[in-house]
Amino acid sequence: MLKIQSLGLICQGLGLRLLGIVSTQDPLDGTECQIALIGNIGDDFWQFLTAAPEYSDGLPDRLDRYCRRTLTESAPKNARLIMPSDQPYAPFQSWAQGLGTMHPSPLGMLIHQDYGLWFAFRAAWRFPANTFILNQPQQSTSPCQTCADKPCLNTCPVSAFSATGLAADTCRDYLTAAPNPCIAHQCQARLACPIGEKYRYQPEAGQFFLKSFARIAQ
Repeated sequence: MLKIQSLGLICQGLGLRLLGIVSTQDPLDGTECQIALIGNIGDDFWQFLTAAPEYSDGLPDRLDRYCRRTLTESAPKNARLIMPSDQPYAPFQSWAQGLGTMHPSPLGMLIHQDYGLWFAFRAAWRFPANTFILNQPQQSTSPCQTCADKPCLNTCPVSAFSATGLAADTCRDYLTAAPNPCIAHQCQARLACPIGEKYRYQPEAGQFFLKSFARIAQ
């Protein structure tokens, strides 16, 4: 039987992390399956991405192409790769909330009990049901519940975040306009969150990820 530890080592060899595995239904055909969620935590991933051929080949979607190539090449038997950009879009956030360690934040993205907002989903492997023996997830408490000030909601220069979520178009329009503190120093709302500060992206990595979100040529 394939071991969860083996999956983790494969991901680490690519600069990524196995964030967890959930039993769920396949979004394409509704069959029972297990989803291994893969992402980056902090900016450990950055040195792997910048050393990859995709980073310097001058073509768009460097981040997506690196993850798609490496995770396809290293996929275990019976694994099917699912990317966040694939359509129809897979429910990555719903899957992740089944792990018990991630919760909705006021910014719309998920917050991790330890890593805060400084992680991202990059892909998932879909396995047949019962490939792994999983323990019952232990639900943690969202750190946002005890954060009275919620500075993340009062820091965005264009108030793109509110109790109803992210106004994505407002955010992107601001990022693609004149030079601004978010592009220069990373997302100001994200930086305001006190959880997981030691996992913050280094400036160059944070700027790259933010520009990738905004589809800014780089």
